[in-house]
Amino acid sequence: MQIILLVWLIPILLSFLFGLLIVREISIQPGEPTARRSVYRHLGAITVRRNNQEATMESTAWLRKRVVLVLMVIVLAALALSLEAAWYTGDWGGLMLNLGTELAGVAVIYYLFERVIEHMEKLEAIKEERQTEKADLIAQLGSNVKDVAVAAAAELQRRGWLSDGSLQGADLDGANLQGGTLSEANLQGATLSGANLQGANLMGARLQGADLDGANLQEADLNGAKLQRANLWRANLDEGNLQEANLDGAKLQGANLNKATLQGADLNRATLQGANLWRANLDGANLQRADLTGANLQEALLDGATLRGADLTDANLQGADLTRTNLQEANLTGTTLQRALLNRATLQEADLNRAKLQGANLNGANLQEANLTWANLQKANLNGANLQKANLFTANLQGASLTDGDLRKANLDGANLQEADLFTANLQEASLDGANLQEANLERAKLEKATLSEHTTLPDGTRWTPDSHLARFTDPRRPDE
Repeated sequence: MQIILLVWLIPILLSFLFGLLIVREISIQPGEPTARRSVYRHLGAITVRRNNQEATMESTAWLRKRVVLVLMVIVLAALALSLEAAWYTGDWGGLMLNLGTELAGVAVIYYLFERVIEHMEKLEAIKEERQTEKADLIAQLGSNVKDVAVAAAAELQRRGWLSDGSLQGADLDGANLQGGTLSEANLQGATLSGANLQGANLMGARLQGADLDGANLQEADLNGAKLQRANLWRANLDEGNLQEANLDGAKLQGANLNKATLQGADLNRATLQGANLWRANLDGANLQRADLTGANLQEALLDGATLRGADLTDANLQGADLTRTNLQEANLTGTTLQRALLNRATLQEADLNRAKLQGANLNGANLQEANLTWANLQKANLNGANLQKANLFTANLQGASLTDGDLRKANLDGANLQEADLFTANLQEASLDGANLQEANLERAKLEKATLSEHTTLPDGTRWTPDSHLARFTDPRRPDE
């Protein structure tokens, strides 16, 4: 009896183990990594497609071989055990019956697993068809024919392939997507150099590390787009919307951002050498440590923007609005700031050597320890400005208004203060060696411990001497001293 039970039990156990083996083989197919490729290049879609087909055929053929092999093992094991049982019991008739039952079971198992393999092949065929369609659409997306490319973008978005990572690293060089919808698209590392994206909707698009060299993004909507480390060299972003966009470390050398909207944008460490930002709106933007060397920012709006540590050497900010802007430690050497609005701006420790600030409004600005050597501040408004310890060596302050200004310990050696208004200004411990104060208004100004020399010209045109009484200039009640 025990031998008969063993004859029945062992094939069942072998069948169970066989099932587990097949399930394992289905889940670990050798061709799967190739079959799952989802990134199709503009010129390589056909090759990848052929590789997928070959991988699918190889994986199913390999699985069928394993099924047949395992079934053969089961049949041989069952035959051997049945023969052994018949040998001991002498029941050869039962042997044939038992063997027939086992063979029937094996046939049923083979049939069932054949259906499983067929189902797998159908799923792979559907998957391959989808991958083929995706590859074709991505190839069409890179077309230089507008209708073809825009239609492909719409279909990719409808199928969810625009944002699922299928376009990462895609080659879309020269694509014509004018007016197309690519919102929330995942184009990380994609090549879009020379692409036409004029008026395109790229809201929230992920373009980190993308190559947009020379791309046309005129009037494009990039609101909230992620463009970290993107290459936008010479790109045309004329009147583009980049509000709240992330351009951290982006390369924008020579880019055209004429009248572009960059409110609240993050341009930390961005490179904007020679970029055109005429009348661009950068209110509240982050431009910390950005390189704006030689950039054109005429009449740009930078109210509340952060430019701490930024390089603005030889940049043009004529007529720009820099109200409350943080320019602490910024390099403004040779920068043009004529008629710029800098009221309440922070310029602490900023380098304004040779800066052009004629007619600029610096009312209430913080210029503590700033370097203003050779700077031109003619007729500038510095009322209430903090110029403590500022270096104004040979600076031109002719006709400037410094009412209530704080110039304690400031270096004004050789400065031109002719006709300047220093009413109630604090010049305590300031150095005025060689300064020209001719016709300057010093009424109620504080000059205690200030340093003057025989090279200093006083408001009445005379040179200072140890016997000069400055009270006749500072105290209106004592004009004759």
